[in-house]
Amino acid sequence: MTGGQITSGSGYSEQWMEYKKRRDLFLFAFVVYGVMVVVISYLTQSWIHNHELTNVLGFSWFLLVIITVGRLQVWRCPRCGERFFMKSFWHNIFAGRCLHCGLEKYADS
Repeated sequence: MTGGQITSGSGYSEQWMEYKKRRDLFLFAFVVYGVMVVVISYLTQSWIHNHELTNVLGFSWFLLVIITVGRLQVWRCPRCGERFFMKSFWHNIFAGRCLHCGLEKYADS
């Protein structure tokens, strides 16, 4: 199944900006998840003596991490319109080029 081309006259800058937004949101959610779980766990243990808040917040934030990494994985290549980081069952969110057409990350054309 091939996606449509999503190129624009001025290169791929808009598409790369969208990728950077998705990447940054994922990194924020991932990093803050670890810090938040440790801090909330410490505070609820020492002050409230209740782990339910930690469990609810930790699980909710974990879902946010899963959603953001999913949005990152399905981001489409600006050149070919296929999923940049996915090819069949192969996923590589650290790929430096499209797994379909070979477009390098952040390339203008």
